[in-house]
Amino acid sequence: NRVVVDIPMHILHTPYRFTQSEDTEFSQPSGKNARASVPVDFFDFNNIKRSEIAAHSFEIVNDGNGDLLITSGSSTCPCVLAEVSSSRIPPKKSALVTIFLDPALAASGTDVRRGIILETNDPQNPKIELWVQAAIIQ
Repeated sequence: NRVVVDIPMHILHTPYRFTQSEDTEFSQPSGKNARASVPVDFFDFNNIKRSEIAAHSFEIVNDGNGDLLITSGSSTCPCVLAEVSSSRIPPKKSALVTIFLDPALAASGTDVRRGIILETNDPQNPKIELWVQAAIIQ
């Protein structure tokens, strides 16, 4: 199984970014680099009721030869929360990011597009954006 479940991270909408403090001092061994890849970064729920909470999981893969760290994260709206299965992803493994969309704050008949922004230690891909979209119905 390549999905890692270890040190989870919860991401909320707040004026302050969530930071995984124990990993902020981490440094890769010489010649080791994380390389984040996201096979799919957008999901459309289509129609959802205002009374339903919708959830979708995205995969973040570490294609590098050093540990990938998700060091912080934020959401674009109070209606979006996320859970990361592990904030540290070893080489050739992956983590799941589950985004929860609560449409109760949106008016019926509107379309919403909301996201999560994750910060990583990948020098080529320091920010990962994951987006969900839905049409809110009664």
